[in-house]
Amino acid sequence: MRLGPAVALTLLAALSTTGCRDDEQGRKLSFDKGEYAGPDMPAVPSEAQKGWQDRAQRLWKQGS
Repeated sequence: MRLGPAVALTLLAALSTTGCRDDEQGRKLSFDKGEYAGPDMPAVPSEAQKGWQDRAQRLWKQGS
C-alpha cells in the first residue's frame, strides 16, 4: 500500500475545509432571508425610466 497518495489526499482535504473564514473573505457569509445584503444600487436616471415606460406602453399596445 502506498502511503504518499493517502497523505496527499488527507492534506488536500484539510486545506480545502479551512479556506472559507468570515475574516478572510471580507464578506458576509450568513444571510437573512428576504434581505439584500449587497451594496446599494445606484439611482436609475430619469431618462432611462422614461424610455422603459415608453417601451412598455408600445409593447402593451402591440399585444392588445
